[in-house]
Amino acid sequence: MGISVCNTPLPQREQRMYTELLAECGLRDEGDADVVALMTDDDGNLTACGALAGHTVKQLAVSPDSEGQGEMAAVLTALISEASDRGTNRLFLCTKPQNLSMFHGGRCAPREQKGRARKLSGVHPEV
Repeated sequence: MGISVCNTPLPQREQRMYTELLAECGLRDEGDADVVALMTDDDGNLTACGALAGHTVKQLAVSPDSEGQGEMAAVLTALISEASDRGTNRLFLCTKPQNLSMFHGGRCAPREQKGRARKLSGVHPEV
């Protein structure tokens, strides 16, 4: 199991797995990511992913079989680290309303709502 942070566009195989996992989680690739974090299991199957588009973390997804194993946190940490390496000192995070409680707390605060998405601010790379 491991995480890869890849510049876009992704190679065809990784793009297919990424698109499929997003669809499985009710999301879609919005095509604006600068980098994508991909977590795979020992067999090379994609189990979690997320994207960084400018100052926004988005498209966070974890396969149902991997929920509750800390993979979302690992992907988010990898994306925050990548943002920090790129000189970003403040991030926004987009999530579905039903996932808001996963991110709300000391590090994130609601900022705006657009359609079915919520934008949170306060994800700081210096974590």
